[in-house]
Amino acid sequence: MKRRAATRLLAAVCSTVLLQGVAVPAHGFTMDARRLGMANAHVTGSFELNNLNPAYQSMPKREGASQVVIPLPLGFMQVANDFPTFDVNDDNFSVTRIANLALNPPFFLELKEPNQVEGDIEVFVSRNEFAVSFEDAQALLPQKPFDLGGVWSTPIAGLGIHKVRGYVSPVIYLEGELAFDDAMYGVLAGGEPLLPNSTYGLNATGETMVGMSYHFGLSSALHADEHGNGIYAGAFVKYLLGFNMSRGESFLSMATADTIFGSGNPLHVGYESRLRYTRLGRVGHGVGVDAGIGYRSGSVDIGVGVRDLGSSVHWGRSIVERAWWDDATNSLESEILETDASYTQKLPTQTTFNLAWTGGRTLLAADLTTSRLGTSLHFGAEQHFGLLAVRSGILTDRQGLQYAGGVGIGVERFWLDVGVQTHSRTITGERGVTLGTSVAVR
Repeated sequence: MKRRAATRLLAAVCSTVLLQGVAVPAHGFTMDARRLGMANAHVTGSFELNNLNPAYQSMPKREGASQVVIPLPLGFMQVANDFPTFDVNDDNFSVTRIANLALNPPFFLELKEPNQVEGDIEVFVSRNEFAVSFEDAQALLPQKPFDLGGVWSTPIAGLGIHKVRGYVSPVIYLEGELAFDDAMYGVLAGGEPLLPNSTYGLNATGETMVGMSYHFGLSSALHADEHGNGIYAGAFVKYLLGFNMSRGESFLSMATADTIFGSGNPLHVGYESRLRYTRLGRVGHGVGVDAGIGYRSGSVDIGVGVRDLGSSVHWGRSIVERAWWDDATNSLESEILETDASYTQKLPTQTTFNLAWTGGRTLLAADLTTSRLGTSLHFGAEQHFGLLAVRSGILTDRQGLQYAGGVGIGVERFWLDVGVQTHSRTITGERGVTLGTSVAVR
């Protein structure tokens, strides 16, 4: 295989599989700068918590709960001034920059961006020489499977009559994983030598779905006094309507011959992928359940909510396409295998435990969210000093502890909020810092 062709193949494959594997965790993203400054902890009465636990839809709102939140997307200007290129032949092409942008939608401003891993991927094969050069590979390539994902869904319109409620939500589901086998990781990141008659590979999978969900159910107090203290419960059945889906599986391999430096070609590079997708106009249908229970006693609120219990979307007609690398032509080839294949997507069930204490001028909130995509813990605090609110918090992600802080200035019910939070939502796991701003009515 020619050096330039192999380099282009590996760059294209790496950029594709990295993007398949990056998605923002639903419980780790917010457009509310107040919540950002409180380490993403859920505040009683917020839209996010009501969505995760329908019992809170009937629980009386605490004073200071946000009614309307409008983010100020300063990050769009940051990206617009220096938009990344998607052309693998461009000298400014950066796989990690594109992946980091996918991990951090530019609603907010990145104060500390991670270092760009811009080293070249080079493969050189000749009769008497073989070399692989991947600059900064150890920082870029994860030794353990790199998986992220989430389901983003928030109500945009609804109607409630007494205990019966219904609402409509958009749904965006993303999930992906990138994994190197031990041999491939050792060669690319550890500098280990290639051995004869050996195979080195990586696998990547990614799945997406975009649609709407229509919820109908009950949220009510099971037993509560005149002060709102008591037990609350909610349960909703939802109909899922999918507008588009895709699922990709990719495998890249390098196989060595009997002799590394023999007279023949010592290395065979293989690539194969299966992509399942739907055309515009082909929809999917499914059902699911959201349920929760909450308890209030004085200043304390406790709740457990389960979202997407048994949620799935069935697609009656999807297209299955196979792609592979052809050594003879040094190019990617593809073919359609099926045009009306059925497929069922299963959304991850997400469970959220939350605890909050609301005093006169102090608010403490904590929650734990877990699903097959991972577990995260958030703890936040807010203290009021007249018109000023000061916030701080800690949270966990795949790299450990992260930190947050922020302030808010309120006049009557109108608030301007600023929040800062560290994170490791980067392809290399480096720590970044996000600044968020929003206005709210409380």
